[in-house]
Amino acid sequence: MKSLIIILLLLSKLLSAQTELSYVFFKVEGDSIMVWIDNVGNITNKVNASYYRKTAEDISTGKSSSGKITDYYISGEIAFATSFNAGKLNGGVVSYFKNGQVRYRGYYNNSMRDSLWIFYYKNGTVEKKIQYNNDDARLTEYYSSKGKIYVQNGTGKYKGQFIPGYKIADTYKISGNVIDGQLDGHWKMRGNTYADEFYEKGVFIKGNSNEYNYTENPIISLTGFDLHEYVDYKKFIVLPYNESNYYSANQMLLYKKSNNLSLTFGSDIKESLYKVIAKDSIHAFTLISQFTVNEENKIEQLETVSDNLNIKNAFNELILLSNFESPKPNNVNIACSVYICISCENGFISIPDYQFGKLMELINLYPINR
Repeated sequence: MKSLIIILLLLSKLLSAQTELSYVFFKVEGDSIMVWIDNVGNITNKVNASYYRKTAEDISTGKSSSGKITDYYISGEIAFATSFNAGKLNGGVVSYFKNGQVRYRGYYNNSMRDSLWIFYYKNGTVEKKIQYNNDDARLTEYYSSKGKIYVQNGTGKYKGQFIPGYKIADTYKISGNVIDGQLDGHWKMRGNTYADEFYEKGVFIKGNSNEYNYTENPIISLTGFDLHEYVDYKKFIVLPYNESNYYSANQMLLYKKSNNLSLTFGSDIKESLYKVIAKDSIHAFTLISQFTVNEENKIEQLETVSDNLNIKNAFNELILLSNFESPKPNNVNIACSVYICISCENGFISIPDYQFGKLMELINLYPINR
């Protein structure tokens, strides 16, 4: 009986540890860092992730501005691989479908698509070829999944799919004519919303989407949004362990009795770190941190990475004062995980806007200029 109790206690501790690990946002492994990202490229915790990114720790701490980036599907298959230099995407890039087939091959020049990019279907056949010049796209060839030619030498009919805007996950169908590699005539977009746009040899004339008329910032493009190009570390996020509850304003995470963490917690961060900046004459730093506020309002799993040790220590001291109160929907305390990225340039501290819970994406079709 005693041995059974010990086994049950060990299993309980193991399950608790696994649960805690599911709510981390990043993990440091030697000189590299792994961060979890969602289906639109926002950093998130492991339990809500669709992908994870492995890269040199320096990319997140500002110590260096060059290295390699590899994104993986949450199940472990490679999704995207490239390199960066001077803080921007530079060099060759390969993206993969989950089945291991190449999704596209191309080249970046200062985070802009450049030179010839070749896109593929999941069965391995070529879908299309696009020539980029400083992100300006010219379609040269387009094929069906069985190899039938639809566009050749930049001219023909296009009927495919794309993701229409920044930080949007939904895929939409598009169709229209191509002349000299550019959109021409009437182009249609169909899906959860719709758009009809008119072009003349690549020049956008007018459009209509959901009864809204516009003459600039077209929605339709031959490329669309790719989450791997827009991974954003600069977030301030709180995610409760149980997101199925509804949280009113006074039931969210509190700091010094307030749910406005941008004001209260943000002010204390700046007050604490500006003292270090003044004392050490610091002009720039980057810091990322994650921690859990448990059901008893105690701080757990605190992990901070920064290119300045004194900044890191001052931040951790502030967190461990534990002025937090965990979310309390239905009068039941819920643990939550917190992630924050803080940067400083020319002596001025920048803290991202505060977000509680998952980011609910609106259907706003922001153009990507492609």
